[in-house]
Amino acid sequence: MFLTGFDSPTLNTLYVDRELKHHGLIQAFSRTNRIYSGKEHGKIVCFRDLRENVESAIKMFSNKDAYSTVLRDSYSSYLEKFGEQLESLRAIAKTPNDIKYLKTEQSKLEFVEVFRKLLTQLNTMKTFIEFEWDSLDISQQEINNYTSHYLDIYYEIKEKESSKKEENRIDLNDIDFSLDLITRDVIDLLYILKLLFNLDDNDDKQKINIYNIIRATPNLYKKREVIEEFIKEFKSSNGDIENIEKEYAKFSNNKKEKELNRFCSEYKLDSKKLKNLIDRYIYDNKDIKSDEVAKLFTYKLKIMERKRLIPKVHKLIMELIYKFEEM
Repeated sequence: MFLTGFDSPTLNTLYVDRELKHHGLIQAFSRTNRIYSGKEHGKIVCFRDLRENVESAIKMFSNKDAYSTVLRDSYSSYLEKFGEQLESLRAIAKTPNDIKYLKTEQSKLEFVEVFRKLLTQLNTMKTFIEFEWDSLDISQQEINNYTSHYLDIYYEIKEKESSKKEENRIDLNDIDFSLDLITRDVIDLLYILKLLFNLDDNDDKQKINIYNIIRATPNLYKKREVIEEFIKEFKSSNGDIENIEKEYAKFSNNKKEKELNRFCSEYKLDSKKLKNLIDRYIYDNKDIKSDEVAKLFTYKLKIMERKRLIPKVHKLIMELIYKFEEM
């Protein structure tokens, strides 16, 4: 009954225990190939040997050379490629800590290119039943540590971009970070808050692991200072873990309001206009333009002030957004 009229983009895995062939096979397998956020391909688990039927159906409805395009290679081939890419990564940065010694833009971009390919390969391997972390020459924690530095470079470039004059801005599309490779396993804020609440203050190793997870997660990366401040205050006041999510939202909103007011006072900005601009950005995710920033000032900027203040204020607005808002 799932062969016709069934459409579910989130469907990832199809289990087959019947003799399928020709158009029926293609139609059934195609139930898993719908594009969806965080999903690059589907997975077919066969309880019968359908290899000849699959090859025949693909040749019939495509061409004789399409087999390797339609279906993934074996797990062992991806494991071999992963090993080669890991060697390339180690050649640039033997350990995650070595990345901070990459000083030139070219060396950082080389790391981005190599690590992105490694993540792509890793995410493909994770779709195989055979996948096990123990089979790799790198641990999951080490991947998280590399990922945190990968994000450091991403935000460094993004902030440089926002601080430049609009006509000379770097196009981030030219630097493919493929953040969807990282956000596939999105770490929930509530999960992190509960981990930190239950953490033994003397367990330094676990504390480092948790903060590495935060640094390696795009939706939490810029919030790490707020999270840390909140946990300290919440623990010292003997807060109830059942209310931790609600209390964090209250803490974050209060802190955001204070920072917005201080920010507006320091740069003489209209707070209402600024809040509206931030709301607009969150709603449509369109770049904040220099002209929009200029309209926030409560006085007329001189030419030299425009050149100095607009890029600076733009950068600070983006930092506020990433720090407090759910994107």
